[in-house]
Amino acid sequence: MSTPRRRLIFIGLLVLAGGGAATGYWVRPDWFDAISSYWQAGTRGDMFSRNELPDGFTVSNGRIEATEVDVASRLAERLTHVLAREGDKVEAHAVVARLDTESLEAQLRQAKAEFRRSQQEREHAKAILAQRDSELQFARRELQRVQRLANQGQYASEESVDRARTDVRTAEAAQRAARVQVAATAAAIEAA
Repeated sequence: MSTPRRRLIFIGLLVLAGGGAATGYWVRPDWFDAISSYWQAGTRGDMFSRNELPDGFTVSNGRIEATEVDVASRLAERLTHVLAREGDKVEAHAVVARLDTESLEAQLRQAKAEFRRSQQEREHAKAILAQRDSELQFARRELQRVQRLANQGQYASEESVDRARTDVRTAEAAQRAARVQVAATAAAIEAA
């Protein structure tokens, strides 16, 4: 770079700096007072020790740690005890509060009662199945007797044979319904 060009750049920078300083003084004259007192104090430490800072400047010393943790419960219940206070250090999975468990205990008692009721229904369904099995066996034996009598030509009408067949079909249907009921109660117990 040539010397005249350097001079022009230097003069341009001086004009810009002077214009910036004049604009700053015109906008915030109190700021220039603080800067001048800073330079008159001789050292930067004197200015800060007297707590005389211009507006917009802040000085601090220390350490800032910003760790925010949200604490949540899986259940929406009322708190009975809060064991940790704000600012306390706690370990992971530590108990920091206790919930009111009265409604949960009531739900547990209700679930146990439902489970016992389902078990009783299953036992009742098994008893009905045993009854239906017995009725089916009786109906089949009765059909065999009536058919034997009809084949031998003794005191058995066609109507009594038809009635015995119908009784067997009815007993089979009742037995199937009882088996379905036993399966349904077993499924209800597993779901509980």
